[in-house]
Amino acid sequence: MTAGLRFPADEARHSWLPVLLRMHALVDAGIETAVRAEERRRGARRACRKGCSVCCRTQSDIPVFQIELAALSWYAAE
Repeated sequence: MTAGLRFPADEARHSWLPVLLRMHALVDAGIETAVRAEERRRGARRACRKGCSVCCRTQSDIPVFQIELAALSWYAAE
């Protein structure tokens, strides 16, 4: 599993930020593992690639956790 993004100075100031970053790294790793397994099972590769935004443009409702909203606010402010 990759370590994920790090923001040491901000993590020291915001106790929730290291938790959020770890959570996202775990989720990303889990999704990547599941996607690769499904690709192997189907014998096909996913259509999305770096730079693709189809899902972001077509899904109007994306559920988020309160901690993710805090992170978005922090990231936009910083």
